[in-house]
Amino acid sequence: MRDSDHARIEKARKRYPFPINHPHDWANLISWAGKDKFTVVEMKQNDYFDFNTLLKNKYQIKKKDEAGNAFVFRDVKWLRYTKENNTMVQYKKSLRTEDNFIDFNMARRSVRSSLLPQAYSTTLAISDEKKKDLLSLLNLIPDVYHDFYKNLKSKTDIQDLLKMTALKL
Repeated sequence: MRDSDHARIEKARKRYPFPINHPHDWANLISWAGKDKFTVVEMKQNDYFDFNTLLKNKYQIKKKDEAGNAFVFRDVKWLRYTKENNTMVQYKKSLRTEDNFIDFNMARRSVRSSLLPQAYSTTLAISDEKKKDLLSLLNLIPDVYHDFYKNLKSKTDIQDLLKMTALKL
C-alpha cells in the first residue's frame, strides 16, 4: 500500500455513511473507498505462517554464487525466481537486459521438513491498557458489538490461562 492509498482511505472515512464500530466495518470502508476499489481480504490468525522456519530448515543465504563468486546482497539490482526451481535465485548486478543472470542456489545440503508452521500458536493478545481503554468506550458502541470487545484477549488473560493450565498439570 502506498501513502496515496492511505490518504484515499482517510478521505473516504470522512464521507463514509456508516459508523465504524468493529474491525469488519473498516474492511467495508476500505473496499468502498474511491473509484478504483480496493480488494480486501479479511484474514484470520491461522492464515499467517512463519516463513523464518523455511529459511532455517530449507533455505540458506550462502556467501558464494554457483560460479564461486562472492554474493553481496547490496550489489544486487535484479532478482528472478521461478516456480520450477524454487531453491534457485537468479540475480544481476545491473538493470541491463543484455547482461546474463547469475545463479544462486539457496538450498541447504540436508533439507529438513519444509512444512510451513503457523506464525502464532496461541491467540494474539492486546495490552491490558488497550483493553481497558476499549472497554471504557463501550457506552459509545452499540450493544451488539460489546461481546466482541469484552472477549478480546489481553496479556493478563493469557497469563491467567497459562497459570490455570500449569495448576491442572
